[in-house]
Amino acid sequence: MRSPGSDRRRLWIRRLGWAALLLVAAGVGSVAYLYTMVTYTPPPPPPPQVSPQQAERSVRQLQEQVVAIRRHAQTRPPAPYRLQIRSDDINAYLSAQAPPAHGLPAGIESVRDVRVAFEGGRIVVTGTVTAWGRQVHTTVSGRVVPDGSGSLAFLPDEMMIGKMPMPAQMRSEAARRIQQELQKILAETGVSVHSIEATSGSMVIEGMTTGQRSR
Repeated sequence: MRSPGSDRRRLWIRRLGWAALLLVAAGVGSVAYLYTMVTYTPPPPPPPQVSPQQAERSVRQLQEQVVAIRRHAQTRPPAPYRLQIRSDDINAYLSAQAPPAHGLPAGIESVRDVRVAFEGGRIVVTGTVTAWGRQVHTTVSGRVVPDGSGSLAFLPDEMMIGKMPMPAQMRSEAARRIQQELQKILAETGVSVHSIEATSGSMVIEGMTTGQRSR
């Protein structure tokens, strides 16, 4: 019988993987005719530099941190927290896991070869999307920043289907869906975010647990 903590850890890592998949898939489900114009497909990405075993250990430690933060938010007064996420660990973990087939936008059949990079304050996610029988390479990049109210805002700076920029309407819809997913993750974890930094292959998030305030 699985423990509640184990179920929560699995739920959180599914959320983490889903957020990466959503970055890739969110913008391509609304304008089918664009796929006839897209021909660029790069070679498959190289294998992650981190072994699957090491990635699993690192991700499990991160899950345990998140569970501890969530438990603290539910039972104790507000307190500061700090999380560090390495792109190598995420990529190795995603390479070893089968992406979920359910919950993708309409028309999206699968997402594969997902890679996450943290560089120069930006998050860059690439992957191959299969939609309406066609495979297209998608790139989504931008900054995730605190919005001043304890939540996060996603500020896209590049969204490409193949080598073609996504139209403005698709960009707006993709950014909206990504931001919704980020806000959902924060709400489920019970934290606010004060700072987030993405440099040199890692992302560091700092903030406060929402906590049970004394009366």
